[in-house]
Amino acid sequence: MPKRPGAGRKKATLDWDKIDTYLIGGATGVQVAASFGVHPDTLYRQVEEKYDKKFSDYAAEKRQKGNRMLHQSQFNQAMKGDRLMLIWLGKQRLEQRDKDKEQHKTGEDSVDLKLFRDMIRSMEKMEKENIELKKRLDELGIARMNESAIT
Repeated sequence: MPKRPGAGRKKATLDWDKIDTYLIGGATGVQVAASFGVHPDTLYRQVEEKYDKKFSDYAAEKRQKGNRMLHQSQFNQAMKGDRLMLIWLGKQRLEQRDKDKEQHKTGEDSVDLKLFRDMIRSMEKMEKENIELKKRLDELGIARMNESAIT
């Protein structure tokens, strides 16, 4: 029996501007399909029919466009004087890092003054403990001598 015209399921009508907006924003194919009430395979098939490319390639192009837009927006915010954005972009793009306030560079060597000061304090503390220990030993030695003199 021949198919009659108009029989069967209607082809899903998709709003390509909305699809592009969702993909630019980072939505997945499953999320986009759900927003239109269609199966993901329907969306993937229509992308292939309309654009002659796989959905994954199409979505990747749109996602990259979104990344470029976001990057440009961040850059614009930084150029307007947004200090936090300037710092963040400096860390992300220029590999700038926070440094200890007391860390200084001398030629190729890096000297961490805080660590150096901590080492000096530890050595001074150990020296004081050694002096105390010697005093106690001397006192014990004197006490022992006094004990032997008494007995």
